[in-house]
Amino acid sequence: MQCAFLSYFTICRAKPDLVLLFIVMLGLFNGVEEGIIYGLTAGLIMALFSSAPAGLLTATYCLAGFCAGVTREKIYPDKFVVPLIAAALLSFLSAAVLAGGGLATGALMSIYPVSTALLPFLIINSLCAIPMGFLVRSKWITSRRPLE
Repeated sequence: MQCAFLSYFTICRAKPDLVLLFIVMLGLFNGVEEGIIYGLTAGLIMALFSSAPAGLLTATYCLAGFCAGVTREKIYPDKFVVPLIAAALLSFLSAAVLAGGGLATGALMSIYPVSTALLPFLIINSLCAIPMGFLVRSKWITSRRPLE
């Protein structure tokens, strides 16, 4: 869905990362274990279809799932603003890790393209976090209802 439908939905060259948002919401509402497991699985699958270094994508998604899961244990994630803030912070963290890894491996020659699209990327991911949070909390995704 991310590649097929949302590739045309761009704001200042920034596209939403639904896989990252899905992992963040799973970690935020269901805990560390699910965040890391889905982060590992999604990172390996996304590495097959992208040009980014495989270990870097997998590590980024696992880190996002872990951080979201740890956040669940410290604060109550059912408030409306918590998924928005978590999506923005973890989107920034993933962009920083991927940009740093791209610079280190030589896949990225300059930080300028990342820096110009960072703010629109954070905004669009925060907006897409609202429906993704509702989707993850529904019975379609998980067999258990979190926070009940």
